[in-house]
Amino acid sequence: MNLPRIWIVLAGGLAAAAVSIGAYHAHGLAEALAESKLDADVMQSRMDNCELAVRYQMTHALALLVLGLARTRVVSRAADGAAVLMCLGLVGFCGGLYASVAGIGLHWAIVPLGGVALIASWVLVALAGWGRLGNCQAATAGT
Repeated sequence: MNLPRIWIVLAGGLAAAAVSIGAYHAHGLAEALAESKLDADVMQSRMDNCELAVRYQMTHALALLVLGLARTRVVSRAADGAAVLMCLGLVGFCGGLYASVAGIGLHWAIVPLGGVALIASWVLVALAGWGRLGNCQAATAGT
């Protein structure tokens, strides 16, 4: 399994989706929400949630890209763990926010648990940089 390639491909897909959702946020979401005849405060909350989710998704897509690129040069279990936690965190945090925008009721804990996973991923990034976790050594072809 080529983990660096997986992280890079996921990063590209997540970034493309963030741009697409951001464009919809800017050019169509307000009209779609207005058709639902939502209260103004609820509509604004959903617009804000979408904007926040897009921002976090793009930021973490770029971070995932950097992790993937770094992993082509260095083997690090901490970096791989960070990438996994970022992906899980994005599903929970951004996915939960997107679900709330769409009016899909999920368990309230999904968004904060996703946030905790994102925080933990950044702790692993720091530990990978510090060289405290994993075998930080030059990567060989095919890793």
